[in-house]
Amino acid sequence: MEDMMNRPKWMSRGFARISLLSLLMLPAVSCTARYQDMIRERDENIQELEASLAGLRNRERNLTNENASLKSQLARYQSMAQAASAHKAKAAQKDPLAAFRKKLGESVGTKNLNVRYVNGRISIGIPNRVTFASGSKKLSPEGKALLGRLGRFLRSRFPGKRIYVEGHTDSDPIRKAKGFRSNRHLSAERADAVATYLINKAKVPESRIVIVGFGPNEPISRTNKALNRRVEIVVAN
Repeated sequence: MEDMMNRPKWMSRGFARISLLSLLMLPAVSCTARYQDMIRERDENIQELEASLAGLRNRERNLTNENASLKSQLARYQSMAQAASAHKAKAAQKDPLAAFRKKLGESVGTKNLNVRYVNGRISIGIPNRVTFASGSKKLSPEGKALLGRLGRFLRSRFPGKRIYVEGHTDSDPIRKAKGFRSNRHLSAERADAVATYLINKAKVPESRIVIVGFGPNEPISRTNKALNRRVEIVVAN
């Protein structure tokens, strides 16, 4: 204490000035530190934004590439669809019955029908396994249901047209069938059974129907006898 009291007045004033200056500089030092923190925070934000921007640009490139790939796939699929359509049209030209066959299948609900041209006429072949038991002229339940739908189709599709119901058999001699003189007789009886059902149940006018029994004389296959056992419904020109 004595030393301090014994110091010259100029020295005391000097210490006071230094202390005052130090106090005045404290806010400046604090502001500088805060400014540096702000700069550092700004730089970090800029880095984050630049990283986000780089990610967005990369995503944009990926989307652009994906879009180009999708456009290429679309063009390829369109080309394939056009080729398929052209092929279908060409096939339809080669097979003029394709549209009729499709419509018939949709209306009748089966693909077990053999549709073809015979002497310039549309012929619808029904296998005997669908309509008759072996050696019988009695229609099966499945055959009746099929003929009902087929009769309605014929009535609406070919109004006024004459319809020939043709019976066909294979060439094997009659053994199981009783009451039939020949294969031709059996084929005629089956044709008559089909015609009668079309008239009575499907309401096809009787005046439009003609029955024919070919027996084994009009085979469609030399090797598969089952294909020859059939009834064909032929629409006149």
